Amino acid sequence: MNSPTILSKVIALAMTLVISQATAGSFPEESHKWRDDHDRRSALTEPAFVTVSGGQLMGAKVDGVYAFKGIPYATAQRYQEPQPTSWVNIKKALAFGETCPNGAQTVNVHEFVTESNHDMVENENCLSLNVWTTSLADKSFWRRGGQPKPVIVWIHGGGFSSGSSAELPYYEGANLADHQDVVFVSVNHRLNVLGYLDLSAYGPEWAATGNLGQLDLVAALRWVRDNATQFGGDASNVTIVGQSGGAGKVMTLLGMPSAQGLFHKAVVLSGGSAGQSQTNARAAAARLFTTLGISTVEELRQIPYRRLIDAAASARVGASPVIDGVVYPAATVTAGKFTELARDIPIIVSNTFGEFCGNSVSLTAWNTSANPLADVYRPETSPARVNELLTQRFGAAKEAIVQEFRRVYPGHDLFDLLFFAVGCGPNRLATADAKAAQAGAPVYSAVYALNLPWFGGVVSVHTGGDLPFVLDNPQTIPHLIAGGEEDAYRQARDASTALGNFARTGDPSDQRLRWPAYKPDTQWTMIFDKRSRALKRGDRDLSDKILSTRTP
Repeated sequence: MNSPTILSKVIALAMTLVISQATAGSFPEESHKWRDDHDRRSALTEPAFVTVSGGQLMGAKVDGVYAFKGIPYATAQRYQEPQPTSWVNIKKALAFGETCPNGAQTVNVHEFVTESNHDMVENENCLSLNVWTTSLADKSFWRRGGQPKPVIVWIHGGGFSSGSSAELPYYEGANLADHQDVVFVSVNHRLNVLGYLDLSAYGPEWAATGNLGQLDLVAALRWVRDNATQFGGDASNVTIVGQSGGAGKVMTLLGMPSAQGLFHKAVVLSGGSAGQSQTNARAAAARLFTTLGISTVEELRQIPYRRLIDAAASARVGASPVIDGVVYPAATVTAGKFTELARDIPIIVSNTFGEFCGNSVSLTAWNTSANPLADVYRPETSPARVNELLTQRFGAAKEAIVQEFRRVYPGHDLFDLLFFAVGCGPNRLATADAKAAQAGAPVYSAVYALNLPWFGGVVSVHTGGDLPFVLDNPQTIPHLIAGGEEDAYRQARDASTALGNFARTGDPSDQRLRWPAYKPDTQWTMIFDKRSRALKRGDRDLSDKILSTRTP
């Protein structure tokens, strides 16, 4: 007689257990689905073939995404301009190509944050690219009404001296290709004294040598123009994206006549206008020749790379694009004005909350016998100590700065204000101001502000605080997001979706997350955080208040 009651209680208890198991430690519905989609692994890996301008390629289809890696887009001898290349037999495109020699093999001081792939093989013949897409366009694709996809071309960081398209695990393009329905391309090109040494003083045949790394990127963009259709891409809708040194390369491409028409939107992550005068660049080359004891470029071309890079270091030869009046006529931003060549190019500019000033720098790059955790390890830095440090730093302006900080970053405690990156690293606001004042295509401003939970909690760091999320690869940094996965996957959704929207339409907004353009009077800025939001004037007033406390 009591059986139905007992049964109903058992069922209720079972349902409670099921619900509790499903909700304990779970993500909000939308974030959970996003993470599940990252973790799924079901489809068999299959061979895939495509014919491009150079010949036929064999790549692989992995979990529904086609990947073709190490595709030669051009070839070049040392200090010569890139030329188209081709091959006869089917070329394997199953592994990343060799990278430009980077100099001495040293460990990055931020290695805990940016875990490089150490098995990269160096070769001066390094002009290759990688493609990820969910569609290979053949006649049946177009017959079925297939729509061409926007193309995103990723340019790696490492200044103008190091790095590669395969250097960091979160440079993989499969998730963006899949989730945002884009064609994702990443590029290797020449670096350091191989890509940015101005030899123009030694003869007209060397006139372009100061910008060979940039001309390699132009050659890659021409390859994309000629072959995007084969991967389901739209050659008339190309977005170039770069971070740090890659962002400097993007800014330089915006000011290069030879790059015009090859891309239609640009994303500048933690970077600004780059370039050195030709006078300085030629002087650096002369110092290198003196150090090596040579007098001609032909002699220079025969010098083994290791000797060459060591001599460059000794002669204080840096690497950056050269403002030569031809290949790169003028800096992209000059005296607050943006190049007219990019008037019609929509742009996103951003930086991380901490850039090079974050507490993660002190936690991972210290070299001292004192306590490396002092004043940078969140759990051991008391509110009283934070208040003392803020007073030391800002003096009488502290209260006004604290008030503005709480308005802009309400989810952050005052400990984070100690590591806010104004004046440290690329000046996003200067670039946004110049582009907005041009009154051409829109510019969008953003700060990546999500704290990462590792080592007691660090502010968003240069490279690791934005790229894993923009490129939709948070699963590659489990050690950095452990304990904060929910926030990390939500930010990956927000940031990568905004990039996908921007690549499609030139506007990063959608109905879920509105992101107005940055204009001189409103200065809207997207704050990517636990709960991303656009904020009028963004961190402008906070930055101005802090800068006003600095002595000249």
